[in-house]
Amino acid sequence: MFLLIILSTFALLYVEDVPVASPASESQSESPVSCFGELLGAFHGLSRSMRMLMVVMAINWAAWFPFFLFDTDWMGHEVYRGNPGEKANGVQAGAVRLTVNAVVIGLMSLAVELLGRLVGGAKRLWAGVNIILVIGMAMTVLITKATKHEDHVGAPSA
Repeated sequence: MFLLIILSTFALLYVEDVPVASPASESQSESPVSCFGELLGAFHGLSRSMRMLMVVMAINWAAWFPFFLFDTDWMGHEVYRGNPGEKANGVQAGAVRLTVNAVVIGLMSLAVELLGRLVGGAKRLWAGVNIILVIGMAMTVLITKATKHEDHVGAPSA
């Protein structure tokens, strides 16, 4: 709350007013283009390397979103074999893991420049982080298979 008050005060006192263009000032003779048309036009003007960068980033976000969304459910159901009516150890472990992840991401955001210098530049750091992402996502499959194997091996015979 204190940080919000400081930032709001700073923004109100020290940021200069910038005139905003009104829609009426734009020419009315041009035909209106839809949002998707403008997006496709913007992508068309990009270089091949920038388009590939955007594709890789889209795939990264597509991988992270379900991971964060279903992490606690995955831990509770697949790893700890919990049922909705029982104590939720897996959900608690998943929530702790998400908290640790947020702290690590916050700390690493402070060290990203130093890491970029240590590995030889931003391109190498970015490539290394993507490799770590792939390994981490693959580990979820391995952990799920290991818990299923453990359940199968450790199941009491009837």
